[in-house]
Amino acid sequence: MEDVILFLHGKYFCCKRTAYVLSILFLMITLTVSCSRPLLEVDASRGNAFPAVVYSDPSDGYARSTYASSTSTFLRVGDIENNEYDRAFLKFSLAGISGTLSSARLHVYVFASYKDNSLYTTSPLRNPGLGDCVVRHIADFGTVDTGDIDAPSIGNDPGVLIGGTTNPNVGYVSVDVTAAMQDDINNGRAWSVFMIKMSTDTDGNTDRDEFLFYSSEETGTDRDPFIGYAMIIYHILHDQVNDVARSAGANVGDWGQSFIPTKNRLARIDLALDSVGNINTYHVTVNVRSTWGGTIVGSAVVDVPPGVRNDDVGEFTSFIFATPLRLIPGTQYIIEVNLGLYYHQAGTTDKISWYCASGDTYPNGRAIQEGYFRSDDMIFRTFGFTAADFTLSASPPALTITAGSLRTSTITVASISGFSSPVALSYSWLGATPSGVTVTLPGPVMPPPDGSTTSELQVFASSTATTGTFTLRITGSSGTLSSNIDVSIQVARATPTPGCIIATATYGSPFAPEVIYMRHVRDNLIGSNQVGRYVVNGLNAFYYSWSPPIAKFIAEHRIIQPVFQILLLPLLAIIHITETIYIAVATLNTSIASVASVIFAVASTVTIYILTPVIAFRSIYRKLHKPCINSK
Repeated sequence: MEDVILFLHGKYFCCKRTAYVLSILFLMITLTVSCSRPLLEVDASRGNAFPAVVYSDPSDGYARSTYASSTSTFLRVGDIENNEYDRAFLKFSLAGISGTLSSARLHVYVFASYKDNSLYTTSPLRNPGLGDCVVRHIADFGTVDTGDIDAPSIGNDPGVLIGGTTNPNVGYVSVDVTAAMQDDINNGRAWSVFMIKMSTDTDGNTDRDEFLFYSSEETGTDRDPFIGYAMIIYHILHDQVNDVARSAGANVGDWGQSFIPTKNRLARIDLALDSVGNINTYHVTVNVRSTWGGTIVGSAVVDVPPGVRNDDVGEFTSFIFATPLRLIPGTQYIIEVNLGLYYHQAGTTDKISWYCASGDTYPNGRAIQEGYFRSDDMIFRTFGFTAADFTLSASPPALTITAGSLRTSTITVASISGFSSPVALSYSWLGATPSGVTVTLPGPVMPPPDGSTTSELQVFASSTATTGTFTLRITGSSGTLSSNIDVSIQVARATPTPGCIIATATYGSPFAPEVIYMRHVRDNLIGSNQVGRYVVNGLNAFYYSWSPPIAKFIAEHRIIQPVFQILLLPLLAIIHITETIYIAVATLNTSIASVASVIFAVASTVTIYILTPVIAFRSIYRKLHKPCINSK
C-alpha cells in the first residue's frame, strides 16, 4: 500500500511541477505580448519602396446623409443599420509637386469589416458584399460635411480598390492614381482629392455591411493613408554615331519619342521625315531603348536620300528590324533617332528633320528633344504582333544581407499570350563576384497560361563573406526565349547583437555556424516582425539574467566544451523544427508564426532540459530508496 501511495505521490508531484512550469511559461509569453502593443505587420516601407510620399491631410473623414466626421481615427465605407451609407474622403497636398509623374499609388490601411452585422478583424476580412469598393477622383471638399456624400467625379477615377468578391488581409490595399494626380498637377490644383465608396450603397436590410480604414488621426504614420509617387527624370538622348558638328542653322537636334506598346513583338517603326536638298544622303539610325537613356533593345538603319518629304497623310519612311524586338506590353519605351549627316551644308538648303504634330495627334507617346518634353508628338506609327513569351520580376529587387545571415527574394515568372512551358532558372554575377556568398534558386518552373509562378531566391552570406554591393543576374530560359532580371546584393559587416552566449562559449566563437544559425532563427525569422521582436526581447531579458556565469565557466574550462556541444544537440534539433514551424505559419501571418514557434521552442526546451531530467531523477530516486521502504 505504501508503494502505491509513494507511486501516486511521485506522479502527482511531477504533474504538479509540470503544470507549474508550463503555467509560468505561458504567463510569461502572454504578459510579454499583451504588455506591448501588438501591431500588425505592414509591408509598406516608404523609405525604400517609394521615391516620395505624401500623407493624407487631417481633414480626411467620412460622411453620410445625416452625419460627418473629420476627427475619427478610422474611415467607414459601406452600409449601416438604418440603410444609410458611409463614404470616405481623402485629400493630399500637392505643395512642391510639379512635373510629370511616372507612377502614383494611393494606399489605405483596412483593419476591419462588417458583414451582416458581424465584425471581422483578422485576415482574411469578410467582404461586405456590396460590389466593388471603388475610388472616385473629386474636387476639394474643404472639411467633410454631409453635403459631400454625392460629390461628383472630375474624371480620371482610379477605379477598384477592393474587388466585390475579394476578402482582403488586414493591411494596406492600393490603387493606381497616376492619371488623377497628374490631372491635378496639370490644372494647378492644390490637392489631389478622392472619395472611397461601395458600388452598391445599401442592400436594403438593417444589417451593417462596410469596410473600416485607418485615417490620418491614427497614432503615428505606419497606418496612415498615403500616396507613394515617382517623377519622371529627364535624361539627355545621346547620339550613337560621331556626327559632323552641326551649325546653328541646322534646325535639328537629338530627337526621341516615348511610346507604350500593346504587343510584345515590334517589327517596324515608321517615321515622317523631311530631307531637304539634293546633295546629301542621310544615314538615319533608330534605336529603341528600354528606359530614358537606358539599354538599347534594338536598332534599324535607313539611308534617306535627299528630297524625301513625308508631309502628306499616310507618307512614312519605314525602319524594319532584322529580328522583331521583344517588348513588354504596357511598358514605356523610347524611340531614339540619330539623323546621321544632318548638318546644314553651307550654300545649300540641305537638312533633315522629323515631323511633329501639335495637339497630340499621335497620343500614344511624348516627343523629346535633348531630354525635354515637347508640347507635341512626333508623327510615327509602330507595327507589331503578339507571341507566346514570359517575363521575370524580383520582389524585393534588392537585398541587404548581414554577414552570417540569409535573405530571400521571390522570382516571379509570368506568362504572356498563353505561354506555358518549363523555364529554367540560372544565375550569374555581373562584375565582381563576392566570396563566401551562396545562392540557391530552385527550378525549372512552369507558369500557367496567362498566369504566373514563383521560385524563391535564397542568398546566404557567411561570416567571412566579402562586403560591398554586387549585382546578381537571374536568367530564365525556355527554348529560344531568354529573359533577365538583376537583383542588387549588398553584403554588410555583421553588427554586434545579443548572442547566444552559452552557445558562443560552447563552440568557441560568435561566428561558429551553429551560433550564426541560432541568431538567424531568432533575429531574422522570429524577430522579423514587431510582435516577434517583443517576444524575443522578453526572452532575452530572462536568458541574460542567469546565463553569463554559465557561459563564463564554459569559456574558462575549455575541456568541458565537447560535453556542452553534445548537450546542445537537442537544442539545435529544436531550433531546426522551430524554423520549419515559422516558415509554414508565416505564409498566413508572420506575427502568429513568431508566437507559435516561440511557444514550441520554449516548451520543447523546458521539456528536454528541465522536465525530463526531473522525471528521470525522481524515477532513479524511487528505485534507490525502494529497498529501504520495503525493509520497513
